[in-house]
Amino acid sequence: MQWFYTIDGEQSGPLSDAEIADCAAAGTISDETLVWNETMEAWAPYGSIVPAPSVAEAAPVVPEVVASDSAPAEVELPEGSASCCSCNAPHPVAEMILYEGAYVCATCKPTFFQRVEQGVSVPGTVEYGGFWIRVAAKLIDQMVMSAVMMPFSLIMTAFMGAGMAGAAAGAEDNPAAFIGVIVVFYVVLMVISIAIPLVYHTWMVGKYGATLGKMACRLRVVRSDMSKLTYGRACGRYFGEMVTGMTMAIGYIIAAFDDEKKTLHDIICDTRVIKRP
Repeated sequence: MQWFYTIDGEQSGPLSDAEIADCAAAGTISDETLVWNETMEAWAPYGSIVPAPSVAEAAPVVPEVVASDSAPAEVELPEGSASCCSCNAPHPVAEMILYEGAYVCATCKPTFFQRVEQGVSVPGTVEYGGFWIRVAAKLIDQMVMSAVMMPFSLIMTAFMGAGMAGAAAGAEDNPAAFIGVIVVFYVVLMVISIAIPLVYHTWMVGKYGATLGKMACRLRVVRSDMSKLTYGRACGRYFGEMVTGMTMAIGYIIAAFDDEKKTLHDIICDTRVIKRP
């Protein structure tokens, strides 16, 4: 069973039966603290409900709670089915409703929307990464790329200097060699400047769902159906962002006015940037 509690208007959780009992024992949760779980119709003071099971009784459910973040990506559901964000049980999609990226079954719907009406955040709903937090993540990624690219630039500059010095010595006799050295240098530098960021973004987003900048800002890149990106789509998203960069920043700015905070490359690649829980 998963528990949620509020202190000073801020919701915390989910907690297992054992964890909420430990919080109560430590004084983090008092008898007056409002708590809720999926078996309750509304929030209630902790002291007014049946005491949570002991740690020993709750131990078997701990692995389920720990694995809950990765369950959607690892558990294979029957075709045409999805997990309810409230009870986590699989149901046919046709018998569920979709609310802000989360599926809700018919049994959980009354309690779910009661919490929505009360203004309490509900588990499983999606919170999209806003414009400014994505700007911060982008700046962090640019600093990472600058740190990675600097050694390559220094090495290429050294080779360029040596090559140009040698070519310049015989430039009068063979000017084509001098020009060739310059062309080769800029071509290699351009290839490196594209290849390194491409590999970085493709591998990080394809494997972890986020670059280092997005990890630092607790963001994650997913498909519109909240599934994980393949390496191919992650690669395509990198090139899609190049298209966004050609719009004089308009492709980025539209995220500030979109309900799902989509940039142009999100629209092109059918991706979304969401906040990690």
